[in-house]
Amino acid sequence: MSSFQKVLIVGSNQLAARLHKIFEGSTKIKTADHLADCETEFYDFIWETEHGNLGNKKKTIQALEKFVLNKHSIVITSVLSVTCTEVSNWTNGHLKIVGFACFSDLDSQNLVELTLPLTGETNNLEAVTKQLENVELETEFVEDQVGLVFPRVLSMIINEAFYAFTQKIAKKEDIDIAMKLGTNYPKGPLEWGERIGLDEVYSVLQGLYNNLQEERYRPAPLLRKFVISGWNVEAFARYENYKQQIKSYNLSQIENKEIPFTT
Repeated sequence: MSSFQKVLIVGSNQLAARLHKIFEGSTKIKTADHLADCETEFYDFIWETEHGNLGNKKKTIQALEKFVLNKHSIVITSVLSVTCTEVSNWTNGHLKIVGFACFSDLDSQNLVELTLPLTGETNNLEAVTKQLENVELETEFVEDQVGLVFPRVLSMIINEAFYAFTQKIAKKEDIDIAMKLGTNYPKGPLEWGERIGLDEVYSVLQGLYNNLQEERYRPAPLLRKFVISGWNVEAFARYENYKQQIKSYNLSQIENKEIPFTT
């Protein structure tokens, strides 16, 4: 089976766009925002990238059981916010499922972590590994948990940096500089989060919190506000502008208010 015989990428997020760019050397690749946009045909690999809305993700995975015609097709599903075992449990057992976790900034990361549901088969893992090796991406096989390793650890660091910022321990730039100098990271955590896309970071944290019910995984309130506002990049610049508008408005109100003179 050729690694690039037919590849389908399902999703409308940055991760789907990045995967398409990586695999675009193939002449038989298709990307669709939704499964309904695709004609039913044979695919060797189907990359399912939803990580924010688990309800939509579940519907897509269940629809794939009817959509997939090739019994050899492998569905590679994002496990940024849910375990691969849970995704597999949404089906009737007719899909070959492999979980993957990576952020959309694969240009700097160059690593895709892979996992299997508890009932998965390693030969499916080998096929996906070969496909990624063909596009010069490194792979690592790890145990099935939400977010796997790198996305999980980095998301927690970014989350803690958000708490430091909101508690006014330091300014954004100072937090990033301190972490770069103190840990030799290529980027500061807040800068890194905006490069990745804060929605991806939030998905990992919310998935961990939902799955494990531990307070240390709860997303910082400001991070949540940024994401639900659609501020996934350049969020801090927008936030500073927001605060400046409030300050300017309050000053204008004070200047326009008549203060009675008393003796």
